[in-house]
Amino acid sequence: MKKSVIILVAIFACNIASFAQKAEKSENKVKQSTTSEVTLNVAMSCDNCVAKVKKQLAFTKGVKEVEPSLEKQNVVIKYKNDQTDSQKLIESLDKIGYKATVAKSAGCCSQHKAEGCNHEKMQK
Repeated sequence: MKKSVIILVAIFACNIASFAQKAEKSENKVKQSTTSEVTLNVAMSCDNCVAKVKKQLAFTKGVKEVEPSLEKQNVVIKYKNDQTDSQKLIESLDKIGYKATVAKSAGCCSQHKAEGCNHEKMQK
């Protein structure tokens, strides 16, 4: 009887250790997902346009936050890198009839890092 209890306790302890390792690996995968931000220029003429654009982007996989501006004619989007990118966001808006382009950030030509910077292409 004692041997059976000891064996059961040992099996139980191994299962707990295995579960802890799986949970740690899962947590590490979640941490690897990074968030990026992109500004898209979108021609919007009214509040209804703003609402449509916001709704479409909010339901796009990987999008965490959408901040449209009718005044600036753009949308600032925060998204998960491992689930979407700026091209997919542009395609998502194209599906509902809105043409979007990546807005050039201030100083992109000196940094050559911002999405949408085509300075190098223009020089060739």
